[in-house]
Amino acid sequence: MIKKAFRFHHISTDEVYGDLDGTDDLFTESTPYAPSSPYSASKASSDHLVRAWFRTYDLPIVITNCSNNYGAYQFPEKLIPVVILNALANKPLPIYGKGNQIRDWLFVDGHAKALVLVAEKANWGTLITLVVIMKNKTLKLCKKFVRF
Repeated sequence: MIKKAFRFHHISTDEVYGDLDGTDDLFTESTPYAPSSPYSASKASSDHLVRAWFRTYDLPIVITNCSNNYGAYQFPEKLIPVVILNALANKPLPIYGKGNQIRDWLFVDGHAKALVLVAEKANWGTLITLVVIMKNKTLKLCKKFVRF
């Protein structure tokens, strides 16, 4: 009886897939995991653990891997808030490397709605990648903020 009421939704990150390395490719549910940092490796490990619960114990799980979130009340050290705050204060923008890193940005309200939809409708045991497919190079994104 308890098992029927149990549901587990594991929220992960697209960082488990590694880096796009400047290609125009997109991550999909069939992209092999290739984490490139301790953080992404820990998230990939937890994804595998959750899948093992499903395979071993038939527990109803779903995993979502999302892209970068942004929105109100985000920690000020994250890229979009720090770029906005620095631009407003006429401080240098934090561009790492050449700014060619490609990122997808998902508004937090859209992410929350997607999570509810997944929790209500997804087939258990599945992996769903939540992205907007509005890839931006970091430098290009920062320049958009400076123009305003």
